[in-house]
Amino acid sequence: MAQEVEEEEEPQRERTTNYQENEGDHEENEGDHNVCEGEQRSRIRMKETTMRRKKRNTKEEEALWRNRTDAHIFISLLHFRDTARFILVLNFASYSASEGGLFFWFCSLFFWIRSAWDLIRAKTMVKHNNVIPNGHFRKHWQNYVKTWFNQPARKTRRRLARQKKAVKIFPRPTAGPLRPIVHGQTLKYNMKVRGGRGFSLEELKAAGIPKKLAPTIGIAVDHRRKNRSLESLQANVQRLKTYKAKLVVFPRRAHKVKAGDSTPEELANATQVQGAFLPIVREKPTVELVKVTDDMKAFKAYYKLRLERTNKRHHGARLKKAAEAEKEDKK
Repeated sequence: MAQEVEEEEEPQRERTTNYQENEGDHEENEGDHNVCEGEQRSRIRMKETTMRRKKRNTKEEEALWRNRTDAHIFISLLHFRDTARFILVLNFASYSASEGGLFFWFCSLFFWIRSAWDLIRAKTMVKHNNVIPNGHFRKHWQNYVKTWFNQPARKTRRRLARQKKAVKIFPRPTAGPLRPIVHGQTLKYNMKVRGGRGFSLEELKAAGIPKKLAPTIGIAVDHRRKNRSLESLQANVQRLKTYKAKLVVFPRRAHKVKAGDSTPEELANATQVQGAFLPIVREKPTVELVKVTDDMKAFKAYYKLRLERTNKRHHGARLKKAAEAEKEDKK
């Protein structure tokens, strides 16, 4: 301990001598200030204690600033909820490991775990073309309420309107003109049949009905429609013939009967058709049971498919080869 004290005093002596020399130079320059050796030593000691205090205060301020910085970073990261937080946290973790800051390392670990959890429970985009759920419910809902208290009265009003229409169009059917049988559009609905807009000109011609006469006897006409299959053409032609056989045509004037008008007996027995007439009925497909033969068992479907693919691939080359062989035979 004594040696350590002596070693500490030696640099102090060197400092005092240097300080004395500097002071001496200063005194020589000034000429007015004469300071004794005791006062010089007291000044040196006071200066050294002041330096020690400043150094100690500086270390305390640095530690306090570091703690405040850690706290500010922690608070700022609490509000930083982006996925880029992963990169920052990894950088902070490497920095904290190099610096040895335990608090900073724990903060980095905490934010890394929190970022992973946020990514796990992150909301993903909704499927298909649906609306992103973002409800706005702050409305005066009382102004948007739609009541149906007049529904019973609507029912009565619709029934009376149907009765008035039936009286107005008498003796025509209440369901309106005759419509053709058509298939639905696209692959999803083309196996279903429904009522179309009107019969095509080709169907009217096959049924023997003029296109200008058809609307006057309750047949809807659509000049834009085209028949793309023989089955639909035949079905609608048969529909027109059935309708024409059951049709009762009233004369425009009772005392002037023209060709094509019904007889007085038919007119007397005629009644107005209520509801749908000649309804479109979808035929249910029938399943037939067939016995499995030996030829069916021996048939190899995969081998047949591969063979046909090969024949298609070599079709052109084989034709070319046959043409060349035919030319050589002619020579």
